[in-house]
Amino acid sequence: MLIVPIVVALTALLLLLTRFVQPELIYSVRKGLVMIGANKVFIEKEAGRDNVEARYKQLLIHDARYETRTYDEIFILQDRIVKITELYRLLDPSRALATAQETQVCIVELGYLLANLGRTIQTDPENNEAVIKASALLKHIANSVRASQDEEPIKNDEEIDTWFIDNPITIEQVIELLIAAVVALAHRRQSARDRAATIPSERVDAWSEIRRLEKALRLFVRTRLRDKYKTDDAIYGRVAEYLGPAVYSDSLRRMESARKRLPDVTLDFFEYLYLGQLETLIFREWDSLFRTVFEEKLWLKTRLEKIISVRNDEAHSRPVDIDDRKVVIGHCSEIRKRIERHR
Repeated sequence: MLIVPIVVALTALLLLLTRFVQPELIYSVRKGLVMIGANKVFIEKEAGRDNVEARYKQLLIHDARYETRTYDEIFILQDRIVKITELYRLLDPSRALATAQETQVCIVELGYLLANLGRTIQTDPENNEAVIKASALLKHIANSVRASQDEEPIKNDEEIDTWFIDNPITIEQVIELLIAAVVALAHRRQSARDRAATIPSERVDAWSEIRRLEKALRLFVRTRLRDKYKTDDAIYGRVAEYLGPAVYSDSLRRMESARKRLPDVTLDFFEYLYLGQLETLIFREWDSLFRTVFEEKLWLKTRLEKIISVRNDEAHSRPVDIDDRKVVIGHCSEIRKRIERHR
C-alpha cells in the first residue's frame, strides 16, 4: 500500500532535483533538440533541397520553443510567421516526400499565436471603425479562385455557402487567412506601442484628438442607451425624438449613401452623428445616464462647446490659434479620462 506514495514522492523529488540541482539536464535535452534541427538542415542540403529560407534555418537550429508562448509583435512578424510558413512548405502533401505529414499542424500553431495576441489586445474606442463582413472576405476568396479558372464571379451572397460546400477551402487558404489575422493584430499592438512612445510633450494636432474623442463618445453614448433601452428600435426612436426628424433623417441619409458605396461593410448609425448631436443626446439623458459619468453639466458643456468650435474651424480649413488647439487637446483628454474611469 505504501508503494504508490513512495513512487510519487520519489518522482517529485527527482523533478525537484532536476529543476533546482541539475538544471544542466534540461539544457542537454534542448541541445539534443537543436542537434535534430541541425541534422535536418544538413539532410535537406545533401538531398538537393537546400532552398529553405535562411531565416528559417537560423530558427530551426537555434530555437526549440513552442508557439504557445507569448512573444512581442516584432518577434511574431519576423520569426514565427516565417517559421510556420516554411513548416507548411516542408509538410506540403503535394510533395512526394511528405504525403503522410499532418499539415493542419500549421493551422494549430497559428491558432496559438492568435490566442496569445487575443489575450493582450485591449478594446479601444479609437479603433471602432467600420467592419468588413466575413462573408465579403469569403466571397473575395471564392471569386479569386473562380477568376483563376476563367469562371464568372459570384454576385449573390447566398451562393457563397453553396460554393464552399462544393469547393472546400484549402488548408493553404486557411493558413493565409490566419496569417493575415496574426499580422494585422501584431501591427495593431505595435501601433499602440508606437503611439505611446512617440507622442511629444507639446502636441498641437488637435484634429486627431477630436476624432479620438468623437469615436469614444459615439461608442459610449450608444452603449449607455443600449443599457437603458435594450432594443435598436427603442434606441433609435428615442434618438429621433431628441434630435428631431430633420437631423435624424439627414444622419440616416448619409449612412445609406455610405452603404451604397460600401455594400459589404457593416455600418453603425452612431458613426454619422456629430459632436453637437452627441451632446444633445447626453444632456437629454443627463440625470438617468450621464450625470454619474461627467458629474457637472457646466463642466462638460463648456468643454464640448470649445471642442466643437475648433472642430468646425479645422473642418473648414480656417486658421486655429495654437493655444486654442492645446486647450482643446486638454479638454478631449479630460473627457476621455472620465469615460474610461467610468468604464
